[in-house]
Amino acid sequence: MALTPEAKKLLAEAIRGTDQDPERGIRAKLIGSIDAEAERLYRWSVPLENAGLDETGKARRRKLEAFLEERASTSTPPDRGDARRRTILAAEKEVAATFVNRIVLLRQLEAMGLSKPHIVTGGWKSRGFAELRAFAPELCAHGSADETEGYGTLLGLLFDELAVDLPGVFGDTEADTLFPIPASAMRDVVDRLDEPALTSAWTDDTTLGWVYQYWNDPERRSIDELLDSQQKLSTDHIAAKTQLFTERYMVDWLLHHSLGHVWACLCRRNGWVDELDSTRWTHFKARTTADEASHSAPRRVEEIRLLDPACGSGHFLVIAFDLFADLYRRQARLSGRPMSDQIIAEAIVEHNLHGLDIDPRAVQIATCAIHVKARAFARTARPKHFNLAAAPKPLGTLARPDTSAAGADLFRDLLRAGSYHVVAGNPPYFGTQSLEDASHIDVAYPEAKENLCTAFIARAMELAADHGQIAFVTIRNWLYTSQLASFRSRVFRDFAPVAAVDLGLGAFDSLPSVETFMFVSERGPATQCLVHDVRDGAAHEKATLLSDATRIHRTSPTKLATLRGSPFVYRWPEALIAAFVEGPLLGDVAPVRVGMKTSDNLRFIRKPWELPSRAVIDAALRPGESDWAPYVKGAAGKAWIEPLSDLVRFRDHGIEIRIALEAAYGQAPQGEKHFFRPGVAFSTIGRSFVARVHRYPSIFDVAGSSVFPPDVAQAVCLLNRRSSREVVEDLNPTINFQVGDVARIPFLPDPRASEIMRVLDETFSEHEGTDERSFRFVRPGPSRWQSAQRWAQAAVDTPRETPLCPLDCNAEEPADFATLSFEVGVALGRFNPEGGVADDTVAWALPSALLYLSAATSCDSLDQPACDQLRQAWKTRSAAFDDGSGLRGYLRKTFFDAHRRMYENRPIYFPVSSKNRSFVGLALFHRLSRATLSTLLADWLYPDKRRLEGELEDVSGASSGDDAGRSKRRLELRALLSELDDFIANVTEIAESGPRPSDSRTPPREVDRRFDPSIDDGVLVTSASMWPLLEPAWKDPKKWWAQIASRSGPKGTHFEWSHVAARYFPSRVNAACESDPVVASAHRCLWRLHPRTAFEWEVRLRNDRDPKYRIDEPDRDRCFTRFVAGHPDTVREIEAAEERRRARKAAPRSRQAKDDANA
Repeated sequence: MALTPEAKKLLAEAIRGTDQDPERGIRAKLIGSIDAEAERLYRWSVPLENAGLDETGKARRRKLEAFLEERASTSTPPDRGDARRRTILAAEKEVAATFVNRIVLLRQLEAMGLSKPHIVTGGWKSRGFAELRAFAPELCAHGSADETEGYGTLLGLLFDELAVDLPGVFGDTEADTLFPIPASAMRDVVDRLDEPALTSAWTDDTTLGWVYQYWNDPERRSIDELLDSQQKLSTDHIAAKTQLFTERYMVDWLLHHSLGHVWACLCRRNGWVDELDSTRWTHFKARTTADEASHSAPRRVEEIRLLDPACGSGHFLVIAFDLFADLYRRQARLSGRPMSDQIIAEAIVEHNLHGLDIDPRAVQIATCAIHVKARAFARTARPKHFNLAAAPKPLGTLARPDTSAAGADLFRDLLRAGSYHVVAGNPPYFGTQSLEDASHIDVAYPEAKENLCTAFIARAMELAADHGQIAFVTIRNWLYTSQLASFRSRVFRDFAPVAAVDLGLGAFDSLPSVETFMFVSERGPATQCLVHDVRDGAAHEKATLLSDATRIHRTSPTKLATLRGSPFVYRWPEALIAAFVEGPLLGDVAPVRVGMKTSDNLRFIRKPWELPSRAVIDAALRPGESDWAPYVKGAAGKAWIEPLSDLVRFRDHGIEIRIALEAAYGQAPQGEKHFFRPGVAFSTIGRSFVARVHRYPSIFDVAGSSVFPPDVAQAVCLLNRRSSREVVEDLNPTINFQVGDVARIPFLPDPRASEIMRVLDETFSEHEGTDERSFRFVRPGPSRWQSAQRWAQAAVDTPRETPLCPLDCNAEEPADFATLSFEVGVALGRFNPEGGVADDTVAWALPSALLYLSAATSCDSLDQPACDQLRQAWKTRSAAFDDGSGLRGYLRKTFFDAHRRMYENRPIYFPVSSKNRSFVGLALFHRLSRATLSTLLADWLYPDKRRLEGELEDVSGASSGDDAGRSKRRLELRALLSELDDFIANVTEIAESGPRPSDSRTPPREVDRRFDPSIDDGVLVTSASMWPLLEPAWKDPKKWWAQIASRSGPKGTHFEWSHVAARYFPSRVNAACESDPVVASAHRCLWRLHPRTAFEWEVRLRNDRDPKYRIDEPDRDRCFTRFVAGHPDTVREIEAAEERRRARKAAPRSRQAKDDANA
């Protein structure tokens, strides 16, 4: 009976607990119980002389100390105390794991009828224990010296008996003696594994392996946390991190295709005709067998040698046992030489199955699993030896020991090159860059050193015999990454895949984000490989999809080896392969470049709507000459044309960024030679690949890496073609595309490209005029941009000679919110009433760019002429928004959320609000000034307060009318007055002093300063300085203020560069300016505080950018003169260093020019 999904889930929870409560699992409880018992027995946490032990206890304690000293002897002295605790914990884990494995194995032996009477099945109520109680009642009496009432003694006797055949698991160890298992813990393990719902687990071959994986899961999670914190791992971590139990269908597929083929060659050599049973050999597909393969095939099944080089708990070997048993029976029938089941079982164990692993405990479990399998097949089977060994660290199976030495041990014997007909398994997936020391891998496997997985493939190629088979489940990326191109080419040439399954993501539940691939390779070239593509199937569907013949692709590894980089692009048709080999690639006709990192996006990047409109226009129309420049970041859903989505601070040729990059990475801006050149950006992150033309001369980000072709229309049409996307996704099937992948797209010009681009440019210009976030905005209106993109996509995906269809003229109407938002902008002076972004003359708009709204009175901004268009728009559009609160209620409570989303959490209308949003002032970010809050107080809040106080006095003094109604109104007025008083206090505090700490952990501001915002700080920083006024409607500024005050921005950044930080933390920022040129450059005091750095950069940028370059700072000339006059030797040193730098830069260009001339 196979392990059911329900039993498997229950087994996992029993062993490791649940994610919510891991402590209830057997693992945690058993280790904890053993640890507590050890402390009770030895008092090891206190010195021996203070432990209060009797003589017997002291003797035991000394024995423990000697054991710990021996095991911890490899630790360095400073770490010895820590090593002692780790040694105790390791021993306790070892004892716990061994005990669980023993109980699981016994449970399986009992279920298969191989151990009688039952002792574990039924536990303290089992037949075997009942017989012991009848035979030795004194031993089993309640209250006897044995707290297990004799059950532990009975288990010990059975363990001794089983140790004869399985000493590795059941033999006594010193740790077992020193760390006894408490009776309660023993009973808990036995009882929990006796659950009726686990019945199917005890007759399944794979149960021991699953138990081993579940036991290791907590260790694996701990290791993942180390990796997440950028720590390196030692070889001690590899086993726990990489142990991955392979799904049954994967093992079946690999063994059927590899071992089945060896059997076919064996039959051909012997002249036998045999067809493997499709019931047992479900996945076997006969393939053409070369004569030499048949000649080199073994003559008998006894000669077939199968190795799992990373066998773990023996899953591959256990399943291979059944397949070998079938082959032996077939051989007996075909040869006329019958064999008994005992002989078959012993022959399989002694001759056919071989395994190695770096984890000794895994090898013990694998040995047990094979032992159980052999005994279940033939009760009398007693193999003389098992061909399994623990491989020593650090290389394990990857080692190349001298196997010619006389008297070689089992490990060396198992690693004889060229001795295996099948090398099968699931090798570890682990990047060697995460190892503390990967030098041994680098030296031994220079071509395959990127990952342990590829190193194992290389080792398997050495271990396989002539025409031997490699059958592996591996990570997928080794088939595509450029670092492994040389290794991949050798594999395709010398050991080409003949069958494969592209599993993609999610094949393993425990590794949902890892893409996997399984294949069978045969030594020698292969003209054809059949690849099953099941990537789109869910984990539980992949096995079923293997029977779908429509998913099979045929490819030639020999041809793929001729491609540049030898990517395993099995889906490519012959024509595409030919174009890749023969034609120019995109990288041959246009440079493809990685973009710049800013080192701190929050400091250097702004959305265009955060800046004054004149600054945005200058950046777009005068590239490189203004303080800001268009900046191309990631696609974020954009395709075909890149609008002006971001701007980067590039004052004085980017001096601030240059200094920051030099400090952070020791480098200049990447791709600088291509700044402001016509280009096409492409996605580097995501599951899909899209490209878009730089609409404005731009600097480009690392996530906006770009190609710079002679004709951008040709490039964007080529890159957005579906076939190009497939090429890139085939060349690099990860979520991170590289410039090298894009450079390898075959360059196939499209004669229609210029017309496609003309239509797109025209429709995008219309679209820009309808998007209020654009500096080219006119007013909301219909847009054909979505239709144009669909049209262009359909065009480039048709054959290039196909005439273009006309563009569908259907346009999308603007959303109702767009119209209402425009009218709010008109009222605040952001937009002109007739359309377009307003300049500084805004006579029609609300004074101080402040739209005040009050729940207490109708005497607010909505009654003013500036809001006439807004009120009219509400009349025609209110059905889409009105929840019964009217325009005033909508603007107070709801408008900002939609506005914030539209503006990507960088809103330009700040909702200065009271706690319950009864009083709200929408303030235009661009016109915030030191007078904004005082105006709000004087013009709106104090008058509202006087009106409320007057009404409250009237209501309180009235002597007639509805008493209940007056009482209710009094309560309402008092609540409004209380809210308004608190609001006035908050506004006054920000206006006159500054923001208070956002929580008890946030440092207070150093000084009190009047509110005086700087638009250069951007929306994020400015809003943070107003967080108490914005919190009722917008929570993020409170978090941002904590980061500013605590000097703790995301990813190690800070906000010392900002005017807000300098305003409220002047001492701290001054100190930062004095110590750090990066901060000094932000506050324009680089020359004053770091004149050497300023001089170095001026010298460099005069050579690189502009002979008249100077850093524009106050008092620059005086500081320059003083530095040059006072430090002549330093000046000469800097100038000489710059000459050397220029010479180094020129050298590669000179060599290239010489090579071009020679060519």
